[in-house]
This record gives sequence, structure tokens and C-alpha cells, in this order.
Amino acid sequence: MKTYVLTSDKYNWCVGPFLHQWKKYAPNWSITVAGFTKPDIDCDFVSIGKFEDYPVNKWSDALIKLLQQTDDKLVCLFLEDYWLVRPVSRIVAPKAILDDHTALIRFDLTSDTIGSKKPRRLYSLDGYDIFERTDPQYSLSLQAAVWNRQLLLDVLVPGETPWQVELNGSERLNKKDYRVFGTAQWPVMYTIAVNKGELDKTGDWMQPSRTLSKNDWAELEWEFGI
Repeated sequence: MKTYVLTSDKYNWCVGPFLHQWKKYAPNWSITVAGFTKPDIDCDFVSIGKFEDYPVNKWSDALIKLLQQTDDKLVCLFLEDYWLVRPVSRIVAPKAILDDHTALIRFDLTSDTIGSKKPRRLYSLDGYDIFERTDPQYSLSLQAAVWNRQLLLDVLVPGETPWQVELNGSERLNKKDYRVFGTAQWPVMYTIAVNKGELDKTGDWMQPSRTLSKNDWAELEWEFGI
């Protein structure tokens, strides 16, 4: 399984703090930065192309190109402002479940499924309580998840912004009867560090609210001046 953190030249400044938190809380989980211009930081990096060739209304084109460049059955996707707030849990169960369910397009690693309307409990496995999403709204969410790469490619279309990917992509996903699973425990917890284009250290706008520890923020301020 390949894991990517997606970024753009506009938000390359987020990559350093992202990787700082990643190395601290997911030290045994390798990740590749996918973007346009390599951030000025030591990292495993793959370029999708030129930043100017992928304006926001071609965000989906960049994701499609990235997914077409790998042969992995499963891919795990993060965005650059998803900064971990605690150690990650094992992701063995999501991988095994995706392998077992051919119509399962996404295994949510956060609270996206359990926080949706009327999630349906399926069973327990490896310390996780597994739920299926029944709410069709935002069934294609860009919150951190493990994806079946081919099924994700099947619902993506060129010429969409990330917001259109979620809204229009959810409609396409629902028509194909693909399934979305998650857990009550959410293996990965992060704060979304950018709110309306600006750094937000409070995390109060999220449900539930969450942010980094005082020590984590102090480390990021020392190393990156934020």
C-alpha cells in the first residue's frame, strides 16, 4: 500500500510541520509527498507536473494522474494540513477488510464515518468496531482514508475542484453502490491546521474540536517559525 500526502506550491509550507508530526507519531509508516515543486525539506517526493498546469478547477486531474502512476491496489491519502495530534493505531484491519470486500472503495481512518448520520455497525475485528456509512452525503470525503485505487479512479472525472470531487464524486459513488467503512476508534487523529486559507491553532471549528499539544506547537514554532 502506497501512502501519499497531497500538496501544492501554495501550501508547501505545511509539508514541514506535517512530516515533523508524522515522524513523531507514525515513525514506522513511510509516506511520499506528492505535489508540483518539491518542498525545501528532506522528503520522499513525486512530482505530478507543473503547478501552473493544474489550477484549482483541475485538482481532480492531478489526483487522477498520481493514481495512474502507481500499481498498488490500495492507496492511503492525506492532505498537507492534516497534522497528527497523537500516535497512530495499527492499520492492519482496514487493509484486510479492503482486500475482503471488492465493492469497498474507502476505509475511513478518522471520525468521518462514525460521525455521519446513522452509521451501521457491522462487526469487530482486531480491536476495531467496524461501521458502514449509510449517509450518502459526502460519501466521497477527502479526509484521511485507505482507498481501493481502481474504484477511486472509477468515480473521479477531470476538471473538478476538491470541493466538486467531494460533492459530485459522492453522487457518482452512490450510483455505483460502492461501500464506505470506518471505525468507532478512528486509528488516525489529526488537526486540520488550515482554516479558510490561514493557520488555525485552535481547532475549535472542527467537530469534535482538536489541536496539537502545547509541546508540539512549541516544537513547530521553534523549527518552522509558526
